Amino acid sequence: MTSVMTAPTAGDSRAALRALACGRPVVGVDDVYGGGCDLMLLAECADVLSIASMVRLGSGLLFVTVDPDTAVRLHLPPMTWQHSPTGIGRLCVAVDAADGTTTGISAHDRATTIRTLASADATPASFTRPGHVVPVLTGDQWDAPDRSTRIARLGGVAVGASDSAPSPSIAFCALTSTFDPTRIATTVEDAAALGLPVLLHSEVF
Repeated sequence: MTSVMTAPTAGDSRAALRALACGRPVVGVDDVYGGGCDLMLLAECADVLSIASMVRLGSGLLFVTVDPDTAVRLHLPPMTWQHSPTGIGRLCVAVDAADGTTTGISAHDRATTIRTLASADATPASFTRPGHVVPVLTGDQWDAPDRSTRIARLGGVAVGASDSAPSPSIAFCALTSTFDPTRIATTVEDAAALGLPVLLHSEVF
């Protein structure tokens, strides 16, 4: 049964950062730019249970942050060179891992793809295209940092990466509201209802 938490208080975000660094899923709440709530996980730690939970509790569309150097190395071109109107960032061509997957859609297959995207040993041949996991480029700066860039920065803060070092890849998806499953979650109350650690952007940035 899903436990119900009270609204997060100051200091909870520090605990959520520790949980994220340890490979646990957390809920990020963009209370700075109003970008809603995201289920987040270090991509290198993706497993069947965590990805199945993200699909069940979220929108079902899974993204992974990738920096421009990684996108070039893995031959992950953006679907468009224009800035995304949704503010999420520039979406790259969706991929599946070439090894260890079947249809690409199962939690097992998507977890495998996500871990492969985070692997320093991955090459362009590690993926088939199109697939079921969407890499998103980080680093775009427009009126405000895009959502994927902010999420990647949270991962960098969690693992203690320096400002000059690339942030780790983060798997994420939009959280569906517990109170109204027809909409995407946007409030702290939505985030807290899951019983997962809650990470407020305003307490980090």
